[in-house]
Amino acid sequence: MNQGDGGPDTVLGGPRRDFPSTCWSRFLASPGQEADRAQAMEVLASTYWKPIFAYIRTGWAKSNEDAKDLTQGFFLWMMETGFADRADPRRGRFRAFLKTSLKNFLAQEEERRRALKRGGGHSRIPLDEEWTSRLPVREGQDPESRLDEVWKSELILRALAQLEEKLRKEDREECFRIFQDYHLSGSDEAGYRQVAERHGQTEQDVDNALRYAKKRLRAIMADLVAETVGSEEDLREEWELLFGKEGP
Repeated sequence: MNQGDGGPDTVLGGPRRDFPSTCWSRFLASPGQEADRAQAMEVLASTYWKPIFAYIRTGWAKSNEDAKDLTQGFFLWMMETGFADRADPRRGRFRAFLKTSLKNFLAQEEERRRALKRGGGHSRIPLDEEWTSRLPVREGQDPESRLDEVWKSELILRALAQLEEKLRKEDREECFRIFQDYHLSGSDEAGYRQVAERHGQTEQDVDNALRYAKKRLRAIMADLVAETVGSEEDLREEWELLFGKEGP
């Protein structure tokens, strides 16, 4: 997908997008090719397991280990039951679809446990043990809002990683360092003058770098959100639900 440097002819600015490869359409693309579907599910799972783990830990009072098993089992359940085959990627947002899927999955806990045991031949997605152990469980928090919170956080982290990579390839690594220093350092002293002094730049250079990096980051984030929807209308709705009308 394009990175949004064109004219403002979409709701988020930048060139108009096609939506041929959303998360679920990639999974549905090869109904008769089990290996391809399994590979697509592994990619999907490795990208979106953290919000799902957070949902289970928050809403179902599961231990860390049980929540990890259920997270693994959820994706296996989608494969074995064909639940995703009943989804229409042209209708709605992938995040909403996952919430519905989770509710169905967790309502069938015993069946799911048996399915997980049967899944010895399926590869298990690698879970970040340190991340799962550090995730705080907040008593009384709605599990759907917890999923949304982690979903948003992970999307931003993925976007920042892509931003750093893209700016490095453009020989603009200093642009990312300035952006990182100003927006991500957590320092109360990260004003233009302080950042300019630390990087040997003028304040105008800092302003230009921040504007450029923020524009690129917004475009990257829009593309990541676009992977989970099927139309510009859904993209606008999902963006506003996650970030508000203005966004980051």
